[in-house]
Amino acid sequence: MPDKKIPETKNPRPKKPVRSGVVDLREYRKGKPQLSQAYRKLLRETGDDLEEMAITVFERAVQLVMAGKWKEWSDSAPVGTEAYIDEAMLRQAGDPAVAHLLDIQEQLVALSGEFGRAGSRKKGGRTAKAVKREGGLPEDAGESAAWSGSGADTSIGENASRAHMPVKPLPRERRPMAIMVSFSPEEYALMCRGHIPASPEDWFVFEENDVFYFYRAKSGECACTVEFVKRAHRHYSVEAWGFEGSSAREDRQLVAAIRRVLYGLLLGDASRADE
Repeated sequence: MPDKKIPETKNPRPKKPVRSGVVDLREYRKGKPQLSQAYRKLLRETGDDLEEMAITVFERAVQLVMAGKWKEWSDSAPVGTEAYIDEAMLRQAGDPAVAHLLDIQEQLVALSGEFGRAGSRKKGGRTAKAVKREGGLPEDAGESAAWSGSGADTSIGENASRAHMPVKPLPRERRPMAIMVSFSPEEYALMCRGHIPASPEDWFVFEENDVFYFYRAKSGECACTVEFVKRAHRHYSVEAWGFEGSSAREDRQLVAAIRRVLYGLLLGDASRADE
């Protein structure tokens, strides 16, 4: 019996793997460049909705930390206080519920970016301005929860600045401090980034015109200022003023605290504070 000839198939198409229940928007856009304007508009609106959800989740994270870990500082802050808060500060508060909300926010931001790019939309930033208002949500939480945030504020740069949180004017009474330090250009550039407090017990440090301001985050009061000048290839402290304490012992304690902030907090080398 002669063998039956099987006809050859021209240009056989390879089977594409099927992904059950998963749609890759990027691959879909590559294969479908003729997306309609209505489709693109829906993608942009979906991205906007997801971003709004992310902002709402961030606001609730702020309210939770103000009602919990930062309650004492929140209760002492007058209505109208503005505080610039980012994700890192909230995570450092150490509240598991807040950390979980921030994880959800990250997922929403990522999804918002995917849908936004599909509709030629740009993604915003994650630094937020929280404002203390009358009342709050929930009502039985009192003033600690009376904070609302604006999760798309991108005006704040990397360096800490006076705009990051409310501070009080410098006191009139001051005392000279014996803070004699010098730093390399690389160290000084790192110091100029300052420090945004992660809790009410932390320090708020920023630099303006070669003067470093050391504020206690809880009270918003300046404890010390240190002015630097550049000579040759180093930056030297030339003038330091303390604004708290009234005894030589308290002055020594403040000097030691400022050195710990300079070396430990700003430069990450606390071992040099006692040099």
